[in-house]
Amino acid sequence: MINEAPSVYQATMGPEFAPLQTEIQDYFALAPDSTCFGHGRGVFDIAGCPQPLLRPFFALAALDHSFLPEYGTDIPFDIFNFAHRNEDGRQTLTALRLMHFPRRTRIFLDSTVQLYNGELSDELGSSRIIRTGLVCAAGSDGRMRLASRRSSVGIGKARMTLPAFADATAFTDQWWNGQRFSIRTKVLHRVFGELFTYSGEFSYALRTYDDAVPTELGAHLGLLPVPVRQRLGQINGH
Repeated sequence: MINEAPSVYQATMGPEFAPLQTEIQDYFALAPDSTCFGHGRGVFDIAGCPQPLLRPFFALAALDHSFLPEYGTDIPFDIFNFAHRNEDGRQTLTALRLMHFPRRTRIFLDSTVQLYNGELSDELGSSRIIRTGLVCAAGSDGRMRLASRRSSVGIGKARMTLPAFADATAFTDQWWNGQRFSIRTKVLHRVFGELFTYSGEFSYALRTYDDAVPTELGAHLGLLPVPVRQRLGQINGH
């Protein structure tokens, strides 16, 4: 394991974390006391919104760095994972993805937070207006399986749970294919079908906070939580 203290996923899954592939355990073991953050780089075979009629709405969501309106194949991407504690002291894993479409790079930002009851919440975008419940499980082949349900919208404690007809469910599978990590994500709606998707392969390594800030990340540091920017030496006089 990367850390002695449990990660947000280890703490939530408990003994169910052990059946995961070793490489998957290492990937999901990043904890707030780690001296490292994760950087992955790869190519999505397919990524974006496959529904043309919904792309104007996803273009608005892209302003908040949650979803995005583009849809394409062979899309290079970077992912950065940062474990920290949020403003309420809760253990959090923030992931910043850079999807390099031909005409522009899009950002997809989310934070996985451990709630006081031990469950997980996934908060999307810079404003975290969209929040879903997140369930983790180990597949029979050792892959990580994630499902996001029970969406709500709002800011802070002022939130409204979406009714069933308006809600969507996200499913993610991630596994080690023997050489690289593979990932497949689909966001599904009971009426509109597939709203958003990405799938592909990537390599992944840990970098220490003492390293130089990766070039790909430099222009987007302002989107990261304050504790992460502090550790990267970007604020408070560093």
